[in-house]
Amino acid sequence: MSFFARLFFLLACCFAAASGLVNAAVPGLTAPQRSECPVLDATNSQARTAIMHYVCFHQTSPGDQAHNATRPDELPGDLNWTPSRGHELVFTRTSSVYWVQLKLRNNGSERRLWYLNLNYPLLDEVTFWQGDEPADVVVTGDQHPFRSRAVDYRYFLLPVTLNSGETRTITMRIHSSGALNIPLRLETPAELIAESNQLAITHGLFFGAVLVLAIFNLLLLFSSGTLYYLHNALYMLAMGLFLFAMGGFANQYFWPENPEFANTSIPLTLVLCTLAMTLFGRSFLDVDKYTRADKMLKAIIWTCAGFTGLTLVLPYSQAILFNTALGLATIFVLSVIAISRWRQGYQPAKWYVLAWAVMAAGSLIYAAAAFGYLTEFLARESLMQVAIGDWRPDYPSQLRNGSTLAAAQ
Repeated sequence: MSFFARLFFLLACCFAAASGLVNAAVPGLTAPQRSECPVLDATNSQARTAIMHYVCFHQTSPGDQAHNATRPDELPGDLNWTPSRGHELVFTRTSSVYWVQLKLRNNGSERRLWYLNLNYPLLDEVTFWQGDEPADVVVTGDQHPFRSRAVDYRYFLLPVTLNSGETRTITMRIHSSGALNIPLRLETPAELIAESNQLAITHGLFFGAVLVLAIFNLLLLFSSGTLYYLHNALYMLAMGLFLFAMGGFANQYFWPENPEFANTSIPLTLVLCTLAMTLFGRSFLDVDKYTRADKMLKAIIWTCAGFTGLTLVLPYSQAILFNTALGLATIFVLSVIAISRWRQGYQPAKWYVLAWAVMAAGSLIYAAAAFGYLTEFLARESLMQVAIGDWRPDYPSQLRNGSTLAAAQ
């Protein structure tokens, strides 16, 4: 068996093993046990932290009465609610509708306000009910204009005000064409503000650093005239925009009145990332023209161009699937070419391979989240760390300088 065949077999085995472990770990994919949903004491901070022990859900397939229901009072009386038992609700891409129920009680002596935080921004349709009045219903989701949300925030927030001794049932109807994550939190206003401030600083530093790295690469391009700095700058910009859209920021700040394009921007920036990384890899690895590797990379470049056009017309669920598969295939092809160049004695390829291995791990994590096998938060944070920590703007020049010095010696 050749070296590349062994490499492909090893990667395939690792991916299959990881998928098996993930499937075993996701509670939504196993047959759940049913019991009565408990009531959460909203004044108890420990109970709020363990909110997923108080959440119940019901999955309905197309054709079921509950699937066609548009209000809680249209649900069957014998509906079986499944307790989440402390697990975050994560489901692969499906046409099912998910009904979620949470019972809250204020055991304090005063009227108080809390916020129910559904901190996953990529859900098509989300409807909250906490009473029978029209003001008690919030119909939102990333298929609706951003102003439909109860609070101007990138996640879905529901203000819940309870009188002393009051018990209330909150019901949610959730449907999405992509992977479906339902991570819930119940927070006081002070907790929400503190968390929001911390995330604002973290994300501000991250996206600011991405912009600085892109500008720095452009300055290197102007000073050296080396084309791969342009490709690296394009990759940083595309990756930054992709993570910006994945985090719900693009929907909030760029296209609040255009939810359709806000959704399209995610697979669109993903395929642009793939195009930029291919252009950078082809130039940095100094692939000889008219070789098999050069022809393969050119084919990927033209495929990315075609997928860019298709992304504008395909549904989100199909576009994200195709573009994710293309991105993973491109990373694998670039890894194989880099290893081949390393074996040919091209020293910068060694460090490219090491950096690209981390990128491949981050991309697999993202792919697992995109198809509902991992929670979105873990995938997003891991991909952020990979993107900003693994690929420095001065990396290409250091590798090239090392190669030049080695050749001189």
